[in-house]
Amino acid sequence: MPQLIKGHMRFTDEDYLEKEFQERAQSSFGSYSIQYLTELLRFEATKIDNMKECHITDHFDTSKNVSKALTNSLLILTVLAKKEGYSLQDIMKTL
Repeated sequence: MPQLIKGHMRFTDEDYLEKEFQERAQSSFGSYSIQYLTELLRFEATKIDNMKECHITDHFDTSKNVSKALTNSLLILTVLAKKEGYSLQDIMKTL
C-alpha cells in the first residue's frame, strides 16, 4: 500500500504488482461469460489434480505447470470477482 512519508506518497512494488495483475486478468479473460469462466476454472482445477497424481510426480517435475495453473486460476477468479462487483481485496477481507 502507498505510504505517506514526509508529505510525499511512496509506492512499493506490491502496489504496481496488484494493478498489473488485474489488468492482465482483464485482458486475458475479461471478455468471457461467467459460465465459460467457471468452466475454465474447473479445467484448471482438474489440471492441478491430474499433475499431482503419484504416477505423474514420480516421473516428471510438475511444479512449473502447477504454478501456471494456479496463476491462471487466480486470473480467472479475479475476473469473476470483478464481474460480480468485488475486488480481490474485498474477497480477502471476508475471511
